[in-house]
Amino acid sequence: MATVEPVEAVAEAWIARRADEIWEIVADFDGLAAWHPLITSSDLVAGGVREVRTEGGGRVTEELVDSDPATMTLRYRLGDHDFPLRDHLARITVEPEQEGARVRWSATFVPTEGDGEAMRKAFAEGTFAPGLQALATARTPDAPEGTV
Repeated sequence: MATVEPVEAVAEAWIARRADEIWEIVADFDGLAAWHPLITSSDLVAGGVREVRTEGGGRVTEELVDSDPATMTLRYRLGDHDFPLRDHLARITVEPEQEGARVRWSATFVPTEGDGEAMRKAFAEGTFAPGLQALATARTPDAPEGTV
């Protein structure tokens, strides 16, 4: 049996916003639906596990691996899902850069069908990139309605 190499999906963006503001949004693990345009709900169902529902009717669970405010890094793994992959681990990092922040959202996984290119593209371009774009104008968890 051939060994299947892990695949990495990556999206990165510079955002004209303070890194600590972006981190506050990202670190709110069950708040994904508040800022990601493709997520209709994100609810904590158990300690560190959220159930995520998408616009297209999809449902996954994601388990928080760790969240480090000092390095502004959050890691999570997929739990229940229907994707043709295993060993999924995602990471979002926020780094101050110039008058804003560089945000990188990535995931590594091992495909269980094909070479994983379709899944890499779906995560990077179909999920991560729209989420990063939305972070530019997303409301921080404690901001009043109508403000960023």
